[in-house]
Amino acid sequence: MKIPRCEDKVLKYGKIRDIPMYWLKEDEWRGKVYEMWKNMWDRCNNTSRPSYKHYINSLIYDDFRYLSKFFEWIISQSRFEEFCSTCNKIIWTIDKDIIDPSNIHYFPQYMTLCTQSENGSDANNRRDYSKHKKPVKGINIYDGSIIIIDSMNEAKQKGFNPSYIRLCIKGERIDYKGYKWSYLDNFQILQTSDEPM
Repeated sequence: MKIPRCEDKVLKYGKIRDIPMYWLKEDEWRGKVYEMWKNMWDRCNNTSRPSYKHYINSLIYDDFRYLSKFFEWIISQSRFEEFCSTCNKIIWTIDKDIIDPSNIHYFPQYMTLCTQSENGSDANNRRDYSKHKKPVKGINIYDGSIIIIDSMNEAKQKGFNPSYIRLCIKGERIDYKGYKWSYLDNFQILQTSDEPM
């Protein structure tokens, strides 16, 4: 399927609509995908939204700033045909943690297209991970070696105190256990991921 392009229109939160509106309105499924894309950005950035507390640490794959890239991902999904034929009867959504319940980020290797009922079946259990899961990087102050820790729970398992790591990240402490600490940004997470795209 060929996706038409138009001049980039920068919207709220820096997302970019690079597909013409007339094309989005031609079929119902296209409008649904557009709404999914807008909702993904809104839930991760809109501080007045009640559910924001569950997404405060969630990152979105950089390419998904562009609506066209999000459409390409949707079209590549195994359930795309089912989605197109039933989206006028069933509410569909995107899920970031069915594949990996500990994941909190909107990265393509973890995301799946699913119905709202599938997404909500165990949402409360999966949300518990969000406050603990934000990858951090430690740079050794002696030899420059780097340690990547996927979550504060993992930090505890490796013998680090998450409170001291957070103090370093906030700039209230210079180093901890010989490391300078920072959160990984979106690009760094992708670069260090072993998961296939």
